[in-house]
Amino acid sequence: MLKEQKERVVEQLAQRLRDSETLMVADYRGLTMPEIDELRTRLLEAGARFTVVKNTLTRLAAEAAGKPEVLELIDGPTAIAFLNAEGDPAAVAKVLNDTAKAHDVLVIRGGLLEGSVVGDVEI
Repeated sequence: MLKEQKERVVEQLAQRLRDSETLMVADYRGLTMPEIDELRTRLLEAGARFTVVKNTLTRLAAEAAGKPEVLELIDGPTAIAFLNAEGDPAAVAKVLNDTAKAHDVLVIRGGLLEGSVVGDVEI
């Protein structure tokens, strides 16, 4: 990835972090592409966009967005479910929990709920 592309990704990710009061972070390691696609579809229906992100770029974006609390959730393969304004946090959490139970490999790390840090147990 070229430097300009990385800068653009960081800028877009920082904007999404600034715009999102609620997001949920998971380790998706072990899910197949069809399973990730199915999860993305189910999350879209619940009002969230599931994005696989590079940790280095996410760290830069979190710092640029003034969201240092996100940094503690970034470790290993990371995907973030960004809730839309009309998204239902309970429905998104249910989709993630159902997927974690069905596929023993998805690990929910935590997230932000209306700007406050929450752990995996709360989700």
